[in-house]
Amino acid sequence: MIEATKHGDAICMVNDIDLVPLQREYVVERLSHFDPDKLLGIGTLNHIGLKDKFTMGYTTAVSSVWNRIVNPNNLGYEDLVNSWRNIQHFDLQEAVNNLPADGVNPRGFSDESLLRYLRSREPSILNQIERGFVPLQDGVDRAAWSNLDIDRLNRGGYVEAHLLRPLTKYIKEINVIADYIKKVEREKSI
Repeated sequence: MIEATKHGDAICMVNDIDLVPLQREYVVERLSHFDPDKLLGIGTLNHIGLKDKFTMGYTTAVSSVWNRIVNPNNLGYEDLVNSWRNIQHFDLQEAVNNLPADGVNPRGFSDESLLRYLRSREPSILNQIERGFVPLQDGVDRAAWSNLDIDRLNRGGYVEAHLLRPLTKYIKEINVIADYIKKVEREKSI
C-alpha cells in the first residue's frame, strides 16, 4: 500500500502476492467500475463475519487517493509504519506489530484489516463492488487445492488462483498454474 502512494496521478492496483489472475476479461470487467476519486474494493468478507472488510486482491485507486487513505500526513516511511503500531479499532488485526496470522495465531496482522481502519477515516472514499464469482467454485483456492481440475484450468475455466504457501514447499503444485499461464502466453503470440 505504501508504494501505491508514490505515483501521483497513476492508477495503482494492490494485490496479494499469492493471488494470480487467470482471466483477463474478469479483471478488465471489474476495473470498469473504477472511479478516479475513490478506492475500488472488490468483494467482501462479510460472509465469514468480517463486516466492511474485503480482500486486498485487485484493490485499485489513483495514487493520490491511495495517499489520502494510507499516508494523509505525508509521513516518512518509519514514522508511517510506526503510526500503525498497536491499533485496536475493529478486530485487533490492524496493528503492524502483530505477528502474522497463521494456524497458531489466527488473530495476527492483516493488511485488509489495516486498510479497513485507514479508510474508516474517510468512509465515502470507497467504491465497493461484488466479487462477481464464488472463490471456492470459480477459482483455484489453496483451501481446496485438491479440487483443481486440470482440464477446466486448460479451458480457461478458473478466474484466479490463490496459491498454496509457502512457495518452496508447494512449488510442484504451483508450477501447474505457472505452466498454464505460459501456455496462454505462447498461444497469444501465435
